Amino acid sequence: MQTEKLKTQSPLVKTKYCFRKISNEVSALTTKNLLIFSHNKHITILLLLCPFLICGYLSYIQYIVDSYASRLCNPSPEEISISKIPKCFNQNCITLGIGLTGGSSEWTDYIIDHISKSSDLIKNKDIKVLTTQNAESFTKYIKENTNTTQIGVILCSNYIPLPTNNYIENLHCQETKGQIYAIIYNFTEVSRNIFDPNLPDPIESKVLAVKLAIDNAILSYQARKQGFQNIIIDAVIQSFPIPPNRFLKGYDAVSMTGPLYFFIPPMFVFGLLVSEIVKEKELKLRNGLSVIGVSATGFWLSWFLVALFFSFMTTNSLIFSGYFFKFALFLKTPYLVLLLLFLTYSMTMMILGFMISTLINSVKLSYTVSYTFLLGGLVLQNFFKSPMLMKLFHVEDLPYWVPWVRLAFCYYPPFNFSKIYADIAATAGSTPNFDEKMWEEGLEYTWDNFFNERTGMLYGNSYRIPSSFESFQNLLLNSLILIVLTWYFDHVVQGNRGRSSPIWFMFTFEYWSLKFDYTFLPRFIRKSYNSPSNLKPNDGILLDGLWKKYPNCKTCAVKPIQLSIEKDECVSIIGHNGAGKTTLLSMLTGLLDPSGGIGYISGFDLTSELDNIHQSIGYCPQFNILWDELTGKEHMWLFAKLRNTPISSRNELIDYKLNEVNLGNAANKAVSTYSGGMKRRLSVAISSIGNPSVIFMDEPTTGMDPITRRQVWKLIHNMKKDRVIVLTTHSMQEAEILSDRIIVMVDGEIKCSGPSLYLKNHYGDGYKVELIHENPEVLWGKLNEKIPLLKLLDISGNSVLLSIPRAEPKVAEEFFKTVELMKIQDWSVQNSSLEEVFMKVTGSLKDL
Repeated sequence: MQTEKLKTQSPLVKTKYCFRKISNEVSALTTKNLLIFSHNKHITILLLLCPFLICGYLSYIQYIVDSYASRLCNPSPEEISISKIPKCFNQNCITLGIGLTGGSSEWTDYIIDHISKSSDLIKNKDIKVLTTQNAESFTKYIKENTNTTQIGVILCSNYIPLPTNNYIENLHCQETKGQIYAIIYNFTEVSRNIFDPNLPDPIESKVLAVKLAIDNAILSYQARKQGFQNIIIDAVIQSFPIPPNRFLKGYDAVSMTGPLYFFIPPMFVFGLLVSEIVKEKELKLRNGLSVIGVSATGFWLSWFLVALFFSFMTTNSLIFSGYFFKFALFLKTPYLVLLLLFLTYSMTMMILGFMISTLINSVKLSYTVSYTFLLGGLVLQNFFKSPMLMKLFHVEDLPYWVPWVRLAFCYYPPFNFSKIYADIAATAGSTPNFDEKMWEEGLEYTWDNFFNERTGMLYGNSYRIPSSFESFQNLLLNSLILIVLTWYFDHVVQGNRGRSSPIWFMFTFEYWSLKFDYTFLPRFIRKSYNSPSNLKPNDGILLDGLWKKYPNCKTCAVKPIQLSIEKDECVSIIGHNGAGKTTLLSMLTGLLDPSGGIGYISGFDLTSELDNIHQSIGYCPQFNILWDELTGKEHMWLFAKLRNTPISSRNELIDYKLNEVNLGNAANKAVSTYSGGMKRRLSVAISSIGNPSVIFMDEPTTGMDPITRRQVWKLIHNMKKDRVIVLTTHSMQEAEILSDRIIVMVDGEIKCSGPSLYLKNHYGDGYKVELIHENPEVLWGKLNEKIPLLKLLDISGNSVLLSIPRAEPKVAEEFFKTVELMKIQDWSVQNSSLEEVFMKVTGSLKDL
């Protein structure tokens, strides 16, 4: 038998078997995970394109910085001609307003005419004499008529006041016999470049054009008076050459901000994997896998391989994107160094995600935690990306608490990532030279740089930065610590595996599969362990005093149970909600630890040989062990592979099982499109894969239509051969049709057990007889008078419902003889129903 074969195997054979089993689990679950991601194409494509998008964004930032730096640089400024006064564009605006201090004169009229002709300005429209009184009245006019005059000019024809000056007194034009003028303009309108305070003040070309026009007019006037040839001065203006900005030229966005942006792609994978793992836990999919024997090692290794696959893909996508955009840091660094950096960091974050997934139980919370890590990490990375901070962190003369802070950060993976990246950027990327106030182009990064520490001076203090190799070792240490924590929390946190282990589980003999004779322990200690049993296990189920009590509960969920189930037997457990049915099944499948008692399934001890039990049982739980993204056929393939069915007959078996539950036409459709009944049928089909010796079914036909329910009943009936089937149900018809034995549970205790007919005969009220008569009250009076042992159940209309005790055969004989003599219109006889038995045993009949 399979049971004896497993127990008599040598340790070497068992080791090889375990290795093959884990390899098979890893292969099946890894394929399942990749299938899920392949069906979520949009998310997967976005995941792989994320590094390219980030590199494109960094390239755009670099382009903006370079463009701005080039605009600030102007080695050959443009020459601007000021030969003409530009017109004011506003229709009501005066281009040139003239103020005279003593009325018009010969030379002022000549000046106005000359400016009008040389600059193509129309007098009394573009050029207007605003006042001829004095300089004060002109200034007053300007203040009272704001924004109407582009530039004002005061021509001195009499007397003009000058600003207070110790060397120059106020001038009288007639006494000096010269042409004196003053230009008035709004200097506050002259803009400054707020982005670079080092640029010189801008030149007001309009003012210079007015000055040149007036000077040319005065020269022309004087030349005409002296009989000389007309003199014209032409002038242009040009700014000083502007050299490149040394704070921007050579700026490297990848070197300076890389840790901030390259932190993001692994975090996308991090959030996605955490949500998927937690979803399997929340929907109890992992519990279902554990029941059929999937080990925790196989489960985590499959996710590790998926994480490695996506980390490798996103890492290479990032590296080749860096090559594509020609980032100097990537081009000057060996590919293997970049691969080690990004892949190791990404895998460390994935393992951190594994650990977090063992501590949370809802997908909604997993999203919150992932976003918190992403946003919080971005804030920290904003500090870690600074090369200056890395130097300050490693200055030798620091307060005593700084090394402790640095040590704490060494256990935070993104810090080690940023530190290694800063080491690479310090050599291969452009870095700022604060002494020269300029950026220096990077050199080739070599393996010597990877193993050598960096030293230098910072503000008069020496610093020593450990080598990148040392930081890489810290990343590996982070991974190892997180692996240990994942392993520990996966055992002790309730809900990860179904059953949790004590916090000291690693110190127990059971964990290391060692035997210990508890009879040598003192009695007050030994009482907490199961006592040796004289039971002889069979190939079915054997329970001796198995019970369960939840913490903080006064009563037992399942009271001590004595039960034996043989092969070729189908047993139905019925009971009210909360009667302990699911708790009993959870103990038998290993999802819950019994509080005491002894149990054997297929000959294996329920407490010490649970792994072997899982290999020999099938399970159809209340919840469906189904992934919405997979098809029905993919589900059958997954469980067939986990059960190690022969490859040669696997496809044929899958098609046969799907057709058995009438799902052949929906085999290639996603389970998310299935109805509730279709999902239950698929779960029933899955439970029988791998030829298990015991199958547990928890309400297998819930949600099915009558026709499909009949088909599944036929399937379950056929599955009973050479195995044990234990099912729970609320359908009395289902229990009666399928079961060889029916168990009624009440408040965690087995109240009765036996075949349907036995329960009806033993607990039923006897035969029920319905009589139809013109006067039912009179009929009942005569029958009760003649046969006192009859029991009246109901009188309604012309119907009388009676009960004949089954224990008194003579009563039945007397009853039928009496009825034959009465005028009965119609009658019927039936046995007690299973529902009545259930109501009577559970005490519900008294409440009605």
